[in-house]
Amino acid sequence: MSDYAGPATITTPDGTTINVALDIRDHTGLPVPSWSGHATDLPQDGARRLADADILTFTLPDGRSGQGYITELHLEAETASARIRGAGGKLFTGSAGQSIEDQVDAITKAAGKDYYSLPELYMAAVADALDRAGVSVASHWANPDDPRNGAIELAVPAPYEERHVAWSETDGWGYIPTTDTTKGGDRFEVLPVDLLALPEDVVAAAMARLTRDKEPRPAAAWTPPDDYTTAPFSQEEYCLELERGLAAYATHPANQP
Repeated sequence: MSDYAGPATITTPDGTTINVALDIRDHTGLPVPSWSGHATDLPQDGARRLADADILTFTLPDGRSGQGYITELHLEAETASARIRGAGGKLFTGSAGQSIEDQVDAITKAAGKDYYSLPELYMAAVADALDRAGVSVASHWANPDDPRNGAIELAVPAPYEERHVAWSETDGWGYIPTTDTTKGGDRFEVLPVDLLALPEDVVAAAMARLTRDKEPRPAAAWTPPDDYTTAPFSQEEYCLELERGLAAYATHPANQP
C-alpha cells in the first residue's frame, strides 16, 4: 500500500460516518504489508463516538477501505485527533487482498515456521538473553498447543528455586516453580512485562524475581523492526501484530546459523 494523505470517511460500529483528514504510512520490509494512520479534523461529537468504538472502518475517495482501531485519542478545543493502527482488522483492499488466515500463513512461512512452531523463535531469543545475563539455560521449547505456549528450563543452583520461565500467548510471561511444567497449574506466577516484551526486559523481570532484588537490564543483542509492539492486541481470531512480532525473531542472532 502506498502512503496516503487526504480526506477519508470513518464509519463507527453504530453506523455514524465522520469525515476526517487521514495520513497513512506503509510499513515496508515485512512479510505482509501493515499500516498506521493519523486522523485529524475530528469534530468533538465524532471523537466521543470513536472513543467508544472497538473497530473502525474507513474509506478513501478512490474506493479503497480498511479497518483498524484507536491507539491514541487527543481531544482539543473544538476538534480532535486520533492515531489508528491497522493490525487486528482487514488491511486495505487492493493492496493485501488476503484473508487474515492467509496473511498469518504468509507471515509464518516467511519466518521458516508454521503457526504452532512460530513461538520457538521468541523462546530462543529470550533463552539467549538469559544466557548472556549469566543465567544458565538447560533447554527451551514451544508447545504446539492452543493457546500456544513455551518454556525455558533454568539450570541454576540454589537460591534460584524457580526452574522455568514460561510464556503463553494468553497469559504472557511468568514462573513455574517446579521442574515439571505440566504440574505448574495455578503456580504460574505472572511477570510484570508485556506479552511480547523484548528479551532483555523479560530477563530483567525474571532476575528480579529470582534474586528478590532489582536487576539491571542486560544490553540488547538485537533491534526489533520499527513497527514492533510489545503489547499486541486484536479482537479477531488471529492477531497480526502478534504473528509479525513472533516472526521478527527469525532475524535475531539466536536464530541465525
